Amino acid sequence: MKPYPLCMILLFVSGMVVGQSQPESTGIYLTIKCSRKIPRQPVVLTGRPVCLAPNPLISAADFESIGEVVGNDVTVYFEVTFRPKARERLAMLTANLPTANLALVVDKEAFCVFKAEELKVLRTFRFQGYAKDTEAFHRIYAKLRAEIVAN
Repeated sequence: MKPYPLCMILLFVSGMVVGQSQPESTGIYLTIKCSRKIPRQPVVLTGRPVCLAPNPLISAADFESIGEVVGNDVTVYFEVTFRPKARERLAMLTANLPTANLALVVDKEAFCVFKAEELKVLRTFRFQGYAKDTEAFHRIYAKLRAEIVAN
């Protein structure tokens, strides 16, 4: 896939930053620089504050399916499958803004933050963490699964 001009990406992203900053729905959001006017929210897996663009890059409707939570004594994960149009948007983003930070938000909760370059533009993406976070993974999985099934 041919990368889009950087100016198109920046216009797209800057248009998303205007307005309120509290996430309205489940999806993958661009993280933005925090300021006094933008509310911070803790990330479930780290507790660190993050500020988010007001609209998702990938909405709940862009998730095609979700695999079961899998874990062992060290790690826990689940995988999500994206629809083709979502994969195109992710390819554009990773090609042009590979160091951008993204966040998976589920039911207005920032679950985890990751670099765009970590999104290998395949059909599935694995959200992985440590076994100590198994309870949080199961809680977020249940909410995300319900939204994916509803779409």
